Amino acid sequence: MLTPNSIFISYRRNDSQDITGRIYEYLETHFGPEAVFRDVYSIPLGDDYRLHLREKAQNCQVLVAVIGSDWVTVTDPDGQRRLDNPNDWVRIEVETALNRGIPVIPLLVGGACIPAENDLPSDLKPLAHRNAALARPDPDFQPDMERLTRQLERIVKLTDGARSLTRGQQLKLEYWQTKLRDLEKQLHMVQKELGAITDVTIAGKLEKRQLLLLEEIDEVDQAIQILKAGDG
Repeated sequence: MLTPNSIFISYRRNDSQDITGRIYEYLETHFGPEAVFRDVYSIPLGDDYRLHLREKAQNCQVLVAVIGSDWVTVTDPDGQRRLDNPNDWVRIEVETALNRGIPVIPLLVGGACIPAENDLPSDLKPLAHRNAALARPDPDFQPDMERLTRQLERIVKLTDGARSLTRGQQLKLEYWQTKLRDLEKQLHMVQKELGAITDVTIAGKLEKRQLLLLEEIDEVDQAIQILKAGDG
């Protein structure tokens, strides 16, 4: 069993509430209801939500930042960008995790791209350099979530009972891990280009490259999991 609230889901309700509900249900089924934190489901009635959110963001093992097309630009009733408000809770959640060195996984939904560094407040700028995951509509939702859960397992999976690897298996594991890091860097570069490109033809080619990289990352990740299980 995982530590309660190991996985913190951060999102904007008016940006990605519906898809976030589906993401939460998938992760809850996979990891267990206690392991996944999402505000509306996880804050006890009567608790001060401000203190509760900050505490859980500080103590999670990984934060999943669900980013939709309006995540950067959404404004408050006065027309001010929410992300520019130091008291914006989405900003506080992500900022808290980044400042504490907690892994932050941007999860792109609704065709969103990874935010550009110049579009983020200073404390959130490191988010622009995090490798992102995708959660696309069906029929891609299921494989996207399987890919995300494998990434999360690499962070929160318990190590008790893990098998010892032979020297040969360890060398193979190091090779695949190096290859995985290289593929993730390539993916991040493609995602950054997608966020800046305006040419439809070039964007189409980049999207195809992104899908190919995701497929290759899946294959390498599966090879790593097989080795870690001592079966490679």
